[in-house]
Amino acid sequence: MAKEIIVMTFGTFDFFHQGHQYFLKKAKKYGTKLITVVARDKNVELQKGYKPEHDEIKRKNTIKESRLVDEVILGNTKDKFKVIREKTPNIIVLGYDQKAPIYEIQKEFPEIKIKRVDSHFPEKFSSSIIRKNHK
Repeated sequence: MAKEIIVMTFGTFDFFHQGHQYFLKKAKKYGTKLITVVARDKNVELQKGYKPEHDEIKRKNTIKESRLVDEVILGNTKDKFKVIREKTPNIIVLGYDQKAPIYEIQKEFPEIKIKRVDSHFPEKFSSSIIRKNHK
């Protein structure tokens, strides 16, 4: 039996759009199981300086309903690496413009490979553009 290869992605996924769908489809190709971690409202506000338009439960459910991932979980509000320790992914996939503590991840989890997905029409399908047009 083939070994399960767990892929993990992270994101806010506010205004779930074609760019997010592209990202998740590409990430899924790296393994046999895709786990997506949805950022907590509190963490989004701390990192980005504003609250997401949709709360964490709605964003989690939207990803789940898309059926693009095998498992959707909420991140941890205190320990950013807790989900990685619990789910033990083989690969972490980041979006083309995603800011992530890559050095810290590699230091803490040297066995995990980190990949980055290219963009999908970022001039059209970008959360910041969609957020601006929504207001």
